[in-house]
Amino acid sequence: MGFSIADIQREFDGLGLIQEVVGAPKEVAAQLTGIAAIEICQPSELVFVDKKEFLAALNGRRAGAVVTTAALKDAVVEMGTSTVVVVKNVALAHALIKAKFAGR
Repeated sequence: MGFSIADIQREFDGLGLIQEVVGAPKEVAAQLTGIAAIEICQPSELVFVDKKEFLAALNGRRAGAVVTTAALKDAVVEMGTSTVVVVKNVALAHALIKAKFAGR
């Protein structure tokens, strides 16, 4: 059983963690199957990018969605990622999302 960007939004809405969702989360609603490292991600997986240095690894990859910062949002969108979730703190988002949805 997977999870969606909408699931993440509902779960963490009250925390103020998510600033913006760019793209079409409904397109990946039933497709997110897990969380992966950038280097091995598949089109159905969620990845996290918190540093500019990770953009090179993301280039050419087709993650299902990317969680990143406002500062990196435009670069991630330009790479063609279908859904980008902008958060204030990527490390916190990673911990919370992983705790709630990993292994589903």
